[in-house]
Amino acid sequence: MTLPSASGEVIRPAASGGFISGTADGDTKAVVTTSTNKGVTWTQPLDVGAQFGINNVVFPAMVAGDDNRAAFAFLGTPTAGGLQGPKFDGVWHLYIATTYDGGATWKTVDATPNDPVQRGCIWLAGGANVCRNLLDFMDVQIDQQGSRARRLC
Repeated sequence: MTLPSASGEVIRPAASGGFISGTADGDTKAVVTTSTNKGVTWTQPLDVGAQFGINNVVFPAMVAGDDNRAAFAFLGTPTAGGLQGPKFDGVWHLYIATTYDGGATWKTVDATPNDPVQRGCIWLAGGANVCRNLLDFMDVQIDQQGSRARRLC
């Protein structure tokens, strides 16, 4: 794992006493890992954005349901390079990766395939910047029926 990331890491407890983690690893990969022994050891990181060729990732959000269910949401783009630069021309989509087997397998979908969330740069620091034009609070939840819901604030 590369870490750190300007977007941070999200760790959620699983019902079994283990943990599930999602992060924007170095802001270039969307990775998940799991632990079944309260964080003593972790699985190898899995890049859940690889099938879409994701090269930049921001605003990870993770939710864990029962022992087997979890969802990991993130904004991603296949465009490589400095995502905070004013000339960055990435097209950003919301992706959601889900597991129903405790993290053994993950399926990732583009939740906004025909309507990008953002075009261009994304600023990850404070202050005024031409790239700071995005509503950047994101959450993902699982309802009582196990369906994932996303929220951009």
